[in-house]
Amino acid sequence: MKVEVGWHGQVLTGTVTDRTPQDGYGNLWPYPDLAIIQVTEPPSHPCAWLSEAPPTGDLLVLGHSATLGEGLRLRAADAHLGGWHEFGNGRLWQFAGLEVVPGMSGGPVLDLDVGAVCGIVTTTVGEGADRGGYLVPIDALRQLPAQPGQHRRHDLLAAHDRFHHRRPAWPRHRGRAVDRLVLPTEEAQFLGLVAELAPPTQDGLLRIYGRFCADNRPPANLLTAYRDLLYALLDNAGPPAQVVWSVVEMAHHLVRAAPQTVRQELHDWITAFAARHRQIEQLQSLRQTMAFIEGHGGVVSIQIVPGSAQAQRFRLTVTVQDTARGHQVFYQDPDAVHTLTDVMQAVSEQLRYALSWLGGSPLIEFVVPVELFDEPFDELTPTRPYLTLGRKYRTVLRDYDRQADELTWHDWQRRWHATSTSPVDVRWITCREHLSQIEFSAELEQRPQTSVIALTRQPSSYAPAIDMLRVALESGLPIGLWRRGACPEHDHAAAHPDCTGQRFYEASRAILTDGEVSDLPEAVRLLRNRIASQCPDPTDRDCHGVVLLYDDPTRTICPLAPIRQPPYQPLEPSP
Repeated sequence: MKVEVGWHGQVLTGTVTDRTPQDGYGNLWPYPDLAIIQVTEPPSHPCAWLSEAPPTGDLLVLGHSATLGEGLRLRAADAHLGGWHEFGNGRLWQFAGLEVVPGMSGGPVLDLDVGAVCGIVTTTVGEGADRGGYLVPIDALRQLPAQPGQHRRHDLLAAHDRFHHRRPAWPRHRGRAVDRLVLPTEEAQFLGLVAELAPPTQDGLLRIYGRFCADNRPPANLLTAYRDLLYALLDNAGPPAQVVWSVVEMAHHLVRAAPQTVRQELHDWITAFAARHRQIEQLQSLRQTMAFIEGHGGVVSIQIVPGSAQAQRFRLTVTVQDTARGHQVFYQDPDAVHTLTDVMQAVSEQLRYALSWLGGSPLIEFVVPVELFDEPFDELTPTRPYLTLGRKYRTVLRDYDRQADELTWHDWQRRWHATSTSPVDVRWITCREHLSQIEFSAELEQRPQTSVIALTRQPSSYAPAIDMLRVALESGLPIGLWRRGACPEHDHAAAHPDCTGQRFYEASRAILTDGEVSDLPEAVRLLRNRIASQCPDPTDRDCHGVVLLYDDPTRTICPLAPIRQPPYQPLEPSP
């Protein structure tokens, strides 16, 4: 349908692209009584800020009136919100305080509290009296008939958002944003940036919302555009800091989908928004974590935690992280139900599914207490009977106990940071070295740059070694290297300079010092394959069972709560 539109003395040609059905109820058109007109060759013109939020209080109603006998002339009047009335498939908002006369229908209604056009005048309550009228909210755009292959609401609001991003005069003069956590200028900039992203699917938007929402409450409105995510997350009922962080995480997630033309600007928006809310350290940690995951093709984390009442029973949790789907709990036991043999079998089964689901070549990390450091997790064969986990994937250990140890946190962070700012400082513990915990702790306190502990034999095979390893972990050393194996020469009192532990030291020390710390998991994987080859190098033979502790504090996990099992009580009372 062709129509004419007047603008500053010009008559423009337009086409009605969307409208509600023709039949009505009495004198009213069906809800939402809206139409969209696309003007051919429009002149340069301003754009009002549209808000889909419900009106809040004081209103300014604009329209045209012929009351004074000079034809239709512009008219403005103050009003205030007076309630709402359900109509058709939606809700009309009622305002009071002025007479709505013929000619005012279709005029904009400005919400003075938020500085935005919140609706359009649709009809009067009663002609000839100052009883006000009804407005259809901007949110009613959602009710327009959907056309195959079109994203009308998305396209309309995207054009609106791009305009105010380029010309932020209106946002700068607004009283406040719809939500107090986001400034009007921040709101306009974010909406303008995500308007450049390709139209998303509803399922995709729901997945993003569900991943980052603060209170697990379903969204109040259907999500059809990226801009909807901002308002849906701000509508959560969690603590303000938690709501802000959900917005930061959501925006950070969208950076990867943004075109190169706006990616850096969106990155900067996130930084400024997080800094204003004093969450810059959390953001830095998030970025480091995601950079780590991207660099490793994803991460599979396997937590194995003993029960508190029965230490020989274990609880298994498997989580998967990648840049596309974030952090997903893949499997979780409700209680500590497995024996150690059972848990190893369960790990193999769950790894098969997790690796198939994730694809690529992820990092595999076993998050376990020190008591399980001797277990041959890297020798599991979840995919092929001839291919161990540690030869196919970068397989490392992490210390479960210090994930929630606040006393260790500062030293752990500091020593990890030292790996990127100075040459790696390695503390080797030889086969027969014997320092007390006090003596070794005193040494590490004087060596704050030390970030790696390496042992020439299995820690549990020699009491002083396991004690020193515990001190190293509690002192924050993030990296460790050793082998699962004793030193036969020392164990049989036949020590000599060329013992098994010394040969392991000679073969592996270059791994710790010659490359980057981030290369260690891959270097150890390749070492395991050299050992398994038909004719391994003599220097590699004594590295069988090599273990790498690789514990990045910027990627903290969520430790499981202590498992408290009820004490055993017999069914029959004792005689």
